[in-house]
Amino acid sequence: MNRVEFKEKLSKIKSVKSKTGGASYHSIKVNGNVIEFVREGNIKIEKIYIDELLDFYLNGNDITKTGEAKKYIGGRVQSPAVALLIEFSKIEQSNKETSTPRNTSNNEPLILNKTRTSKTQLKDEDSFFIAIAEIVGEDYLYSKSIGKPINSDLVFLSKNYIDFEFEESVNNCYSEILKRLNSQNKFSTSSIAHNIDGLIYNHPKIGSRIVEFDEEQHFTPARKESILCLLRIIENEYLTEQLGLCNNLTYFQNYVLKKHRISAKVEELPETFNDFIIWLIDVNAKESGYIKRKENFNFIGGRIAQRAYYDTLRDTAHLSSKNKLDSPIRFSKKEVENFFEMDFKGITKKKLKEFITKELKEKYNLCLTYRT
Repeated sequence: MNRVEFKEKLSKIKSVKSKTGGASYHSIKVNGNVIEFVREGNIKIEKIYIDELLDFYLNGNDITKTGEAKKYIGGRVQSPAVALLIEFSKIEQSNKETSTPRNTSNNEPLILNKTRTSKTQLKDEDSFFIAIAEIVGEDYLYSKSIGKPINSDLVFLSKNYIDFEFEESVNNCYSEILKRLNSQNKFSTSSIAHNIDGLIYNHPKIGSRIVEFDEEQHFTPARKESILCLLRIIENEYLTEQLGLCNNLTYFQNYVLKKHRISAKVEELPETFNDFIIWLIDVNAKESGYIKRKENFNFIGGRIAQRAYYDTLRDTAHLSSKNKLDSPIRFSKKEVENFFEMDFKGITKKKLKEFITKELKEKYNLCLTYRT
């Protein structure tokens, strides 16, 4: 679903009840980049950024949970955002001309669980994991993109790096990374396994590996800082490639900043993450959900730092004795587009499968065959 379609359908909602039924929100209307509403018993107009709401709708694991909404929705409007999306989903469901009954048997073809089946409707991440599932086999791949979400029973991924019981050299690396990212370093022990893009699990040739598909929002000065530290302790070809993207001024200007809804332009790449934060303040960047303050990263741009930290946890999860993992696999959307010299959505599934198979062989020494 694109932004225009999302706004058009939102505009049809005039009032909603909270998910518990204890409150209501009325006078709802779309106004430019926000959706406005008034809480029951109040006269103040409040706002939710439509980009944040769409991001939550498309990427959230459960749009009915206020806690999940906090990952995407800034301010104190998570509850009305959940109420809006619950109503939105009801309207979407009722508007479907046809629906296919869900097969709950163990033999259900998991890739067909996706409600968005045509290529033009699929997110790029979904298209990638549908393709890789056909290469490695559906039985061996977990990903929310194919209807098989990842949980803590499959992989250990705590918010707190100390919980991994890494060797001293790895812990020292984390101390340096978090210092560079200005973290308060008071992480909880809760699991973020559900944030992993994909997991190949107990494959006869590949073993068990985290698989990530990285889009524009990952290639930031914060990620650059973490990669520079990681290169001291682990060897993985994708780190060097990703560092190259982090150092690409044109890509940063035209894609990374745009993805974060930052309209200002830099004259040169920030030397450090601190320099980037100072620049955000200097240009008075709007604190949207993409650059909002986060727990342990309590400053504008905090979510960018948090993402780089979470990426690092996935990069090193295989170094923990609590996991039985081989080194992770990362693909960037940009490397795929560069190879084919076209936008990702123009690449056919057949071509994408050929590219993934080639990269697995050349970069990871993993030779696989699959049915075309």
